Amino acid sequence: MVYTSSEAEEKWGLKSGTVRAACTRGKLKKYIGTEVKQSGSTWLVTKYVMNKEYGEENKMIKNIKDIAMEVEALAKEKGYTAIEPGVDLIKVQANDNTIHSLDFTLRKGNNFAGRASVTVKNAKVEDQTVEQIGDIKLQ
Repeated sequence: MVYTSSEAEEKWGLKSGTVRAACTRGKLKKYIGTEVKQSGSTWLVTKYVMNKEYGEENKMIKNIKDIAMEVEALAKEKGYTAIEPGVDLIKVQANDNTIHSLDFTLRKGNNFAGRASVTVKNAKVEDQTVEQIGDIKLQ
């Protein structure tokens, strides 16, 4: 599997520019020509080299707003007309590695119709991300 530097950063939960810098002057430079290549101005890296240098792909690191959009899309598919995030979803307030749930109220029209929740851990204030460790559950 081959990723652009931006795709790799997203999948491994790295800050923007990290992989590009590693390709030009960092720990990925030694792989140029084999596991790292440049196509125009875009750096391409293999999953193998990313796993080797950065550890296993962190598939579920997501911006908290993206999780809310996924919950909303799923809820609408199931016939709900609106979702309201719980107070803990508004903003990641502190770096936190405990496991907790992001909760949403589901509505049909103005009426309460259920709840949705997502289990997460490893909240990071600086980029408003969490690691999603469970599927979205509608109740």
